[in-house]
Amino acid sequence: MSSMGAARTFDSGIFSNVNKVVTDEFTVKMIEIDKLIPNSENFYSMSEIEVLAEDIERQGLKHNLVVTPVSNGQYKIISGHRRYQAVIFLRQEGRYLSLRLPCFVSNEKSDDEQMQDLIMLNVTGREISDSERLKQYEHLKRILEARKENGEKFGRIREKIAEMLKVSVGQISKIEHIENNAVDEVKQAIEDGSLSISTANEIAKLDEDEQRELIKDKDISEITHKEVKTRKKQSSANKENVTYVSQNSFEDDTNEDEYEVMPPTSQNTSEDTDGENVTYVSQNPPDIKDWVKETLHAYLGYVLQTCEMFDYSDDKTTEFLDTFKTLFREQSFEEAHKYYRESRFNAHGTV
Repeated sequence: MSSMGAARTFDSGIFSNVNKVVTDEFTVKMIEIDKLIPNSENFYSMSEIEVLAEDIERQGLKHNLVVTPVSNGQYKIISGHRRYQAVIFLRQEGRYLSLRLPCFVSNEKSDDEQMQDLIMLNVTGREISDSERLKQYEHLKRILEARKENGEKFGRIREKIAEMLKVSVGQISKIEHIENNAVDEVKQAIEDGSLSISTANEIAKLDEDEQRELIKDKDISEITHKEVKTRKKQSSANKENVTYVSQNSFEDDTNEDEYEVMPPTSQNTSEDTDGENVTYVSQNPPDIKDWVKETLHAYLGYVLQTCEMFDYSDDKTTEFLDTFKTLFREQSFEEAHKYYRESRFNAHGTV
């Protein structure tokens, strides 16, 4: 059948003597192609447009576009972007002569309602990539949180998203874990299509330093699920080799001399640092990075108490903490302690 014949069959056959049909939620009508505007928020793949164009030329457009009215008599596309682009391609090739397309016209909706429609109309009928699944989750979570704040009741957001996307709650839990624990590079790799949700979830089980070290060592697209699980086991084993036991805890009235910053050694030692008994039990030489991280967390807690005690401003507190983090990363432990003492003296006249 010629392209002109296909267009005429479509226009006069399916919509013979019918200008529009009113349904419960949509109005079905023919809309001029030039009045259709793609949705800039559409995040779904626009692949294989030429293949789809061939199918439309052969069989006609089997599914209506879904649109919503905007200004100046134009309509924003909610669903049907690939079909729209395929028709545009055919028109540029002179292979599609109809000037109009059949569209379901929804009532005017908010941006969130349009996004939810975009997602729900793409849940079935196409294969969803991990990149698209992540975007679906991010948008639906934001939309559902807003709806809950407005008083709507529908249970747990995680379970509601799983229901809407027709996937397991476990799959949504993996995405949540990635959102909460993965470094930005890992999230970006999912969006780029170079990393699967499954592998990203395993990477997110490592701490931030280990994630970045893994990414630095290898092209992120080449990292395998099995490789990450192996590294995580090795990391856990290394941490179990060093146990730090402190017999004292920080109190508000503790003098800073009672806590010294001292790196571990490879020998079993029991140090008495100005009144605090510290014991290292080590089967292998301890990893200095692990020790710095654990010690820094404890030390910063003490520093925050001091900042609050001396009524530091937010800016001063941030500067104080950032300097400590830098000194610890550089393993300048004596400098860190010296900086703390000097800062305390400058702020309060005491050390």
